[in-house]
Amino acid sequence: MINITNEILEDAKIAYKESVLINNDTLEEQLLSIIGNAKLLLHELQKTIYTPAVKEVNEAEVQSNAIAKVKKRVPLWLTRPHQKNYKILVTYMELSENDSYPILLSLLENNSGLDSREFISHYNQMKSFADKAHGKIFEEENRQVRLWKPVSEFIVNLFQENNLNINNSTFSIQNKKFVRDLQSVGQSCFVKYFDKFNSNNIDRSEIIETLKRETDYTDHSCESRASHARSIIKSGFAVDALNLIVNSSSSKVDKNTRIKAQKLISQLAMMNPVNQTAI
Repeated sequence: MINITNEILEDAKIAYKESVLINNDTLEEQLLSIIGNAKLLLHELQKTIYTPAVKEVNEAEVQSNAIAKVKKRVPLWLTRPHQKNYKILVTYMELSENDSYPILLSLLENNSGLDSREFISHYNQMKSFADKAHGKIFEEENRQVRLWKPVSEFIVNLFQENNLNINNSTFSIQNKKFVRDLQSVGQSCFVKYFDKFNSNNIDRSEIIETLKRETDYTDHSCESRASHARSIIKSGFAVDALNLIVNSSSSKVDKNTRIKAQKLISQLAMMNPVNQTAI
């Protein structure tokens, strides 16, 4: 098993070097994640070599130990803002509005202020039960991240007690502009007219005229919405914006809008990334 894991690790390293040469960011991210997970697995496997009899630890004990580690370590992180695990956690809490909804892994990475290698290395340790990992903070499904349920209430309360919630956090997020842009467009408007906002063949002036004709927005509002929508897409945050809409708790976003947003995410995932940006 150790030999197989070593082979996977070495193959992943070679593939990563090739992905850098062809400038494939998505492939680089996936391979770095594989490398990080392989290293953690290798570490666990190597420990068994020196253990004559492996003690079976039941799931409840593993979970209890993981919770205790989080409760011991996270309060210390909040006093050390230079640490990378602090930056990742605070970024998550900011973007998810204190764990109100899951966020895309790519959105968390893009806003963490860390380079890809640093982020993936530390993030992998923040979703692991391994003894030497930072602590089991996150759980992930379909590349959507949220706090691990057994510690989520503790972490949310800790942030609120330390005045670190989204409403008064002083933590600066580099790409939070797209969230403000989405607010300017309106979530329902962004979804309803997404195909036009995202089209290379439709001029901005045509979109403005369509909004004027089909809505009761003011002329200035139509111009603003068109500009902000295109800004989101040009900046590469179309999927992130749609993900926020799918998970939105706003009463102004109905079920059909969420369903269409999810379909758009699926469509974009099947497209070449270079074709997702409107000109």
